[in-house]
Formats: sequence, C-alpha cells, structure tokens
Amino acid sequence: MSNVSINIHFDYEGYYSKTGDDYQWFPREANLYGILFRKSSMEEITYSMLVDKICMKIGIDEFSTKLKLSYIPLVVKPQTQSYIFDDEDVYVYLTSTDKEQRRSVLHVEVIKDLEIVLLREQLSRVEKGSSVGVNYGEIVPLDEQLSRVEKGSSVGVKYGEPISSGRADEVNFGVDNLYSSSRPSEQPHEPLEPLENGVYNNMDNVVDNNIDDQSIDRPDSCGIREYHELPLDVQESQFIESWENGIGLELGEEFESKQAVQDLVDRASHLKCFGVAIVNSDKNRYVVKCRESLEGCKWYLRVAKLKNSTRFSVRVYTKMHTCSRTTSSTSYKRKGTPRLVASLLHKDFPGQFHTPDPKSLVSLVLGKLVVPVSYSTVYRGKQLAVNDICGSPEESFKIVYSYLYMLEKVNHGTKTSVVLDEGKMFKYLFVALGASIEGFQVMRKVIVVDATFVKTVYGGVLIFASAQDPNHHHYPIAFAVADGEKEDTWMWFFKTLKTIIPDSPELVFISDRNASLIKAVGEVYPSSHHGHCIYHLSQNVRTKVTFVNKDDAAAKFRKNCSDLYNS
Repeated sequence: MSNVSINIHFDYEGYYSKTGDDYQWFPREANLYGILFRKSSMEEITYSMLVDKICMKIGIDEFSTKLKLSYIPLVVKPQTQSYIFDDEDVYVYLTSTDKEQRRSVLHVEVIKDLEIVLLREQLSRVEKGSSVGVNYGEIVPLDEQLSRVEKGSSVGVKYGEPISSGRADEVNFGVDNLYSSSRPSEQPHEPLEPLENGVYNNMDNVVDNNIDDQSIDRPDSCGIREYHELPLDVQESQFIESWENGIGLELGEEFESKQAVQDLVDRASHLKCFGVAIVNSDKNRYVVKCRESLEGCKWYLRVAKLKNSTRFSVRVYTKMHTCSRTTSSTSYKRKGTPRLVASLLHKDFPGQFHTPDPKSLVSLVLGKLVVPVSYSTVYRGKQLAVNDICGSPEESFKIVYSYLYMLEKVNHGTKTSVVLDEGKMFKYLFVALGASIEGFQVMRKVIVVDATFVKTVYGGVLIFASAQDPNHHHYPIAFAVADGEKEDTWMWFFKTLKTIIPDSPELVFISDRNASLIKAVGEVYPSSHHGHCIYHLSQNVRTKVTFVNKDDAAAKFRKNCSDLYNS
C-alpha cells in the first residue's frame, strides 16, 4: 500500500475567548507552522507521534514540556473548542473536515502545573460520572478559571444559575464551591473523607446546622457545601503520567537481525530503568512487554521477520509507558551482561576491533547505562563484540571451504589444503597465494620457518614460511594453522610446502632448534641445507649459559655472531 501525505497546520500559544455562543481562538503570534506525515492511513498517526513532530518543529524539549492540543471543529455549531488527549482524539481531528476537505488549524499551548491538575481533575470527574464542581458540557480553560477566581467567582460552579446574595457560604444547592471569599486562616480545616475517585470531600460536615428543612427545599435560600483543599505540600496526586521508553522506534522500521532489536531494547531498558518481559521469542518474531503490564502498563513491542528475507521489521509498537516510573525502576533489578557490553561497544565504537581495555570499560558501562559490571563480564563482552564484527570461530569454520574456493578462483596458482581428524573436526589449514609462489622464483632461496601461538579458546599455532626480497623486507610464501609444534604437524607442513617449492641443493631453511622441525626438514628436503637463527641462539645462550660478567660475555658473543654472519 502506497503512503499518502497528511498535512497539519498549527499555531503556538494563544487563548480562547467566548463571543456570544461561539468560542474564538486568538493566537499570540500570527505565524503558522506545518508538519507532514507520510503514512498508509490516518490510523497510524498516534498522539505521541503528533506531539513529537510538534516539539521538533518549534524546537522545545518533549520530555520537560507538556503540551495541550485543541481545535475548533468546522462541522460543529455553535463553535466550541475540542481537546486532543489520546490516539482516538487524533483520528477524530484528522477526519473532521468540511465539504471542501479543509481541516481546522491545530492550537498548541504549553500546560502549566496548575492547569495540569485542573484538567486532570475535570477529566477524571467526567469519566466517572461525578458531579463535583464540573459542567459536563465544557472544560473551562485555565485563563477563564483564574479570571473567575480573581473576581470572587467559584471555580467549578455551573455558570448561568443564580447565586444567593445571602451569606458568603451560600450558593446553589448541590454545587461544590472550590473557592471561598474568606481568608485561608478563617477557613475551617476539617478531616477530609476520601472518595472512590481519589477526591477528598467533607460536604456533609460543613452544611449549616441552622438551616431548616424548609430552607433546603428553596433553591434561593439554601446553604452551600464547601470544598476545602489541603495545602499543596500534603496533597498526593493519584495521576500517573505516561513516559517514553527512549528506544525511538517507528512502525515499519527494519533491522538486520533479531539480535539488533534485542540489543536496542536492552540498552534502553537499562538507560530508562524499566523491566522487559518476553511474550514470544523465536526465529521469526520477538514480542516483549513491560514488566508492569499486570498493573496496566501499555508499553508493547512486536517485531517479525520479513517474508523471503533475513531482516526484521517493527509491526506493533506502543512507546509510552503508563506505569509508575518509580515502581518500574525499583522493582526491576538491573544486571550487566556480556551482551549488554557488546551492544554498547557497537554503539560507541562501530566496526572497531581495538576498543578500550576492560578496566576502562567497567567505568564506561557504569557511566553510560548506570549498571555495575565485573571485569570478567566486560572481557567477555569485548570478545562478543569482536565476534559480531568478524564472526565466531564456529561461523568461520562453516564458510572455510567457500572462502578457499574463492581464494583459488580469483588468485591463479593459489594452493590451499584443509585436513580433518577422525571425528571430522578441524585439524590443519594451509594457504599459499599464487602471486607469492610466482615471486619466490626470483628471490634468494632462503626460507625462514617458525611458529607462534594462537591466542583463542581453541589454541593451536600459526606456522609461516617467508623469504627476504631485494629490499630486505619480509616476503610471505605460505602460512598454516595447526594444533601444535609436533612431529606430525611439521611433517604435514613441509610435505604440503614441497608441492609448491621442490627440493633443491640451492635451498636453505632457517629455523630455531626445535627437534621435530629439524627432523621434518631432513626427511622431506634431504637435498637442502638447514641452518639456525642467530637471534634464537643468542637468546638461548643468555638464558642457559652463566658468565662471570653476563653483559660483557653477551656483547662479545653478539659481535662474534655478527662477524660470522657478515663473512
């Protein structure tokens, strides 16, 4: 399905004013802003997406600033404001157009703390059918509420009904007065009884006892019931504000693998301090929800594998948490894992093999994700990050034959060999590039052979054979990977090397004094000569021979060796 363009125009800051039966919007500035959505349908545009776009457009922080969205529907008479609080309200706004398909301008206001409390109280009372100080027909804007308070009016009174001119505590019967003209010190502070909807009330305790039953029947002379609010420092809010998880996903977004999605969710859960419960996780999908879902949290993510592809895409995503942030951060015990360390390295050092040492990474993970990790966990995470880039040994072994085939195909004359043991497990690998074999024909026929340890979990040794070019640089001829410097290993290596460099009296091998190596050279290359490396001899002398003055003896020995080599 192709995407359609949905344009929304809005203005920033202003106020509503009632003229006759209609409400009108008076913007603070005459500028209009425009935002664009490219979606397959209007149902995909959510309230959070709309707020994010608006905050980005006008350059404000969506986390520290709360917005109030409203508009005057073109299809409603008399004209009155309609507020947007959720996804359903957004869809109603987008589909409310006139005959010419014109849409109302969206009005954006910044909600102040007092207005947040007033709006939430009104909404909660309307939803629960309460008659505590609200006119069901409208939500009174903050500016109008404050102006009424300043004029001595009672916020929350249903306007349009007569107010008795008697005592200051007498107004319409059955309407709760949220404001009293008496001073705060003169107002009685009686115990408040909590109602089911979280609103405190002491209505039955403040009715004037001097009013008789007959006066109650008369609406023009009845006593009032007052509502006394506690000071702000002792009031407890029953409202839990929704908050974003910080992942930043969008519907339809694609990932290379399911592991990439898991790493992203794992980092965000540690950074934003919320727990994740896995609903379903297999090779084709990954479904998670908030750990506080049993308490009513709506955060949810579903990622599925694309058809005929290895990529994964976001199918369902509810990014706002509706649980208590305090409960979510304290009920979930965060734990650092090697996978978490690896995901952090991929984010901060993408594609790099050389990353900070484990000791530095311990502090880095603690500072970035506020999660303590041990040295061993960080070390395993570094190895895991390297495996993610170049592949694990197990994955590499699966493609070794394909790699060697392509190596021989694109490098003419290349010699490769793989040997497996009785259990079909990897044992030996030999590689000699065709260009190196051809170039050795014009080199001095001196080959240096040695081996070094491979520092992996599987161990083994790396064997190499190299020569020296006319510029006195190392010239690699062949290399091999084997299980160790054993007699069988050296016999296999020299037999394989003989297939590309035949035995000749002009050929000289240089090596250390390894007994297995010396024996293999003598048996496989009987016509060649074999010498020993001077550096290895000097190191053996320094470690195994004791002199009265070690420094003088070593210097003299090196000089004699140098003279012998030059001659």
